[in-house]
This record gives sequence, C-alpha cells and structure tokens, in this order.
Amino acid sequence: MHEYEASITRTAKRSLVALAIAAAACEAEVEAPFVPRYATERLRIGTSFEAELCQEVMDGWEAQIDAIEAMLGVSREYVWLYLYADEELAAIGADCGRDHELRGCYKSPVVRTTLEVAAHEIVHAWTAMARSNPLTLLKEGIAVRLQGNAQRTLLPLTVEDLAAAVPWEKYPSAGHFVAWLIETYGVERFMDLYVRSSRGMQPAAISALFVEVLGSSSQAVMDDYSKHSKQYYPGAGGLACGTAEPIEWQGDSASWTMSGACATGGWYALSTDFGRNRRTLELAEDGRYAFETGGRVFSLLRCLSEPADEDELPILPRRVGDDVSLEPTPESVGLIGEQDNPLELPAGTYEIWVWRNDPNYEDYFSPDFRVRRL
Repeated sequence: MHEYEASITRTAKRSLVALAIAAAACEAEVEAPFVPRYATERLRIGTSFEAELCQEVMDGWEAQIDAIEAMLGVSREYVWLYLYADEELAAIGADCGRDHELRGCYKSPVVRTTLEVAAHEIVHAWTAMARSNPLTLLKEGIAVRLQGNAQRTLLPLTVEDLAAAVPWEKYPSAGHFVAWLIETYGVERFMDLYVRSSRGMQPAAISALFVEVLGSSSQAVMDDYSKHSKQYYPGAGGLACGTAEPIEWQGDSASWTMSGACATGGWYALSTDFGRNRRTLELAEDGRYAFETGGRVFSLLRCLSEPADEDELPILPRRVGDDVSLEPTPESVGLIGEQDNPLELPAGTYEIWVWRNDPNYEDYFSPDFRVRRL
C-alpha cells in the first residue's frame, strides 16, 4: 500500500469512530426515569435507600467521567444513575430486565448499580456513545480497566474468548487484556477495534478485523498477549491509585486535617458507612516513616508506575492476621494500625486511606494526621 493510501485509510478509520460517537450523541431526549435526589454536572442520581450519599463519592464519579472522556475521546451531556443498597442485587437484576442477581447494568438511559461497582458501570454509559454492543471482552475489559484497580491476569484467555460471553470470574482477565492491548497498540487503535466490532461476530470476522486494525490475526494477537504481557498493569480512571488529593510535605513531615462531615467532602462513603478518606502521599526516598493517625486505622497502597511482573515488585510490609510480614504486592501495603509503626518503605507514590470511625463518636478521635520521615 502506498503511503498516501495508508494515510487515507487511517483518516477513514478515525472518521468512522468520530461519526459513530456523533451519531450516538444525537440520541433523542427521554422522559425522566425517576426524580433525582442529587445532581452533579453529568449525573442525575437517585437512591433506593435513605442514607445520604457523601460528597466525596459524587466528586469521585465526576473525576471518573473526566478520565474516561480524556482517555477515550467519548462524551455525553449527562446520564441517570440509580444507586441500590449492597443487598439489593435481585432488585438490580429485575430492573435491568434479568431473572437473576446483578451487581449493575447500563440500560439506556439509566445506570443501575451499587456503590462498589458504580465506577465500572459509568464507563459503560460513556463508551455506549461510541458503540453500545462491541465484543463483550472489549466492553467489559475497558470498564474493568478504568475502574481504578491495578490489572492482574487471573484466568488465562484464549482466542475463543473474543467471541464468547464473559462470565464474572473472567472480568479481571478482560481488564488485564485491554490494559495490554492499549499499552501495546495505543488507545486510538483500541477504540478503532472497539467501534468496529460487535457482539456476536463470528471468529473469522473477528480475525479479519484484528488484521485490519492491529496488523495481526486474532490468534496471533492472543498468542502475543499470553507470551509477552506483564503480570500487573497500573490502575487507570478517576479512582486509580495516586489520583487523590496530594498531601504536602513541610520539611520531614506531612500533615493534614479532615472533617468527618459527609456533605462537605472528605469521606468516600454513605452517611451510615465507616468509609475512608483518600490522599496521595509521595515518598521521595527509601526510609522509615511513622504514621500518626489520631487513633484511626489506616492502610497504604503503593501505586504502580509501569507494568511489572511479580519479581519486579517491591517488597512491602503486609498484615497477615495479627502479624506484619513482608511480601511483594502490586499496590497494597496491607491494613496497618498505629501499633505497627514505624514502617520501612521504598520511595514512590502511595495512596493512604484513613478509615472513618463511627460518626457518632467522631469527637473521640483527632482529625489531625501526620506522616514523619525518621
């Protein structure tokens, strides 16, 4: 193929993606499916329960939408989101038109979900503006990829999985595969594949699409994935490790104060939950660090900065029962209480979670937190 012809082909592919997104953006206005209890810039939110939704949760969802739009180039004005209690999986299934329990679904124009998986379902609502029913492995894979967790392959994938439905237990592997696809081929070619694929495609058609978009057959791509992918890929999306508000260092200590008020931000929770406060902590050098948390329990996540295999991960302290052991782990430093201080930690970016105590007893705990380099 001549260079000019190749350029025209690439331009046509990009135009196809743009046209698909633009066409979806012209969807007709629909009648309000429920009376919203909360409204953010791009969400109209209802709940099945009386507990309040803390401001930090809604801020996190808006950050998630920002991340989706920036990475994938898809957008929409807003979406309806109805939040259920964790035990209402049967109700979610029924409202999504299924005869079994579900953790969540996006059925236009409403996302129905629990707090735990809302970030995942919001991805579906936005990617539907590009393609509503692509290959299931890609659809679920990008939603898992952007829900914030580090990606790790747990169950092996084969070329047959490209044409199959994806069971819940393979969702982490789908996220890992999409992380590798984007790392290897770039987000533009991934979205090209996403938009031009469709659920129910036959294996031969899938392979032809892979050849056209990625330059290799589906079998060759899956073989390459199984041989050359890293075991871990950094989290992505608005709730990924390292995206929380940073803690500022003053000399050898970093301190911050947080309110226990649900309505003013700070706690990722419902008003009746213990919840957590998230902050990003940069450790500039290896060393011993003490954490003064005002009596509250906290945990640390060390953020991955690049794909890694198990033997490339740092050795970090991790709680096992009542003891603290050392083992390699992609993100978690484990649940740590003040009695475990100080901690030997390598330099890097961390996310610290300080767990909220019973809000009825907030006065018993200090709102001030400090990290000291010893």
